[in-house]
Amino acid sequence: MDEADNLADRIVVINGGKIIAEGTADELKQRIGSERLEITVAEASNFDEAKKVVDEDSLHVDSKRRTLSVVTKGGVHQLKHVLSNLDESGIDVESVSFRSPTLDDVFLTLTGHTTEQSNGETKAQQEG
Repeated sequence: MDEADNLADRIVVINGGKIIAEGTADELKQRIGSERLEITVAEASNFDEAKKVVDEDSLHVDSKRRTLSVVTKGGVHQLKHVLSNLDESGIDVESVSFRSPTLDDVFLTLTGHTTEQSNGETKAQQEG
């Protein structure tokens, strides 16, 4: 996806053989939100409980890295809300960061799975 972001003028996202989105990299990124909130849950805390507490529509979970990532349009307000809910549930947070969305984030949000999970049936294509 990094190549598409850097080289393509227009990008088409295809899921199940159907075009579900198209535009420039910036246009597609704007569709999913301005930033992603990424939270790393401390080893001593219950990761499964943390997933339930955050429970956002755009939640992406990486169990190996113990990270929860959500698209945020609420910025600091949403950050406070999520951290407060985790704290009330006894979940310790190791780190928190905001980052700009990537095309991988766009693909995940639009299709519900990562590009690695796509088995050749679902893919993003570039137009030069």
